[in-house]
Amino acid sequence: MATYALELAQLKSANTLEDIVSIVSRFSANSNGAGAILYSCKVNRMSAHHLALSLYDSYKMKGIEVGIIDKTARGVFLANEDVDMQIK
Repeated sequence: MATYALELAQLKSANTLEDIVSIVSRFSANSNGAGAILYSCKVNRMSAHHLALSLYDSYKMKGIEVGIIDKTARGVFLANEDVDMQIK
């Protein structure tokens, strides 16, 4: 599991949104597969994020490769609890 020590220190001293974007942009958002799963908001009171991950897992079990931001280097970085706390 990555610790992102350098990036966490830089996020701590970030003063602007542009500073944060500069740090986050170092991580690729490229994904594999012929398509991609995009999500936002809720679907019938259910998190679209949860539905998107379920759909991703369903495709993966069938051997179908699709992209989703959560599985990219940028998504993994942003999902890190320490990174999330530092940005908030």
